[in-house]
Amino acid sequence: MNAADLLVRFNGDSGTNYERQTLHGAGTTAGATEASSATSATLGHLTGSTAPAGAFAVGVIELPHYAATDQQKNALARSYYRGATGVGGRVVTHFGATWNAAVATQISSVTLLPGSGSFISGCLFTLYGLP
Repeated sequence: MNAADLLVRFNGDSGTNYERQTLHGAGTTAGATEASSATSATLGHLTGSTAPAGAFAVGVIELPHYAATDQQKNALARSYYRGATGVGGRVVTHFGATWNAAVATQISSVTLLPGSGSFISGCLFTLYGLP
């Protein structure tokens, strides 16, 4: 598929403190992946530069208890993009991630990074912080 991961870091932490679980579907095919000891959390997919004209990714990221100081932080997200025409060209994905900060702290900053390349104009992700 023509896409890149949307990577997220909290409070500028680029250490190996992130875990994630991903469930995705493209056409009639479903799959799942997981990762631990990652340097960022994958919380979305971005439409790639060679996607069909006018195609872009959308997604929602939720950060429950982002202000709590007594627990690790979890995030939930979902995204959709059209990376190609024809069967299997549309992809929906659900993400779960944990930030295992060395010290339980509130999230005070969120950095979004493309997994490769650069952000494509028109992609829209909405972030909800739930104290």
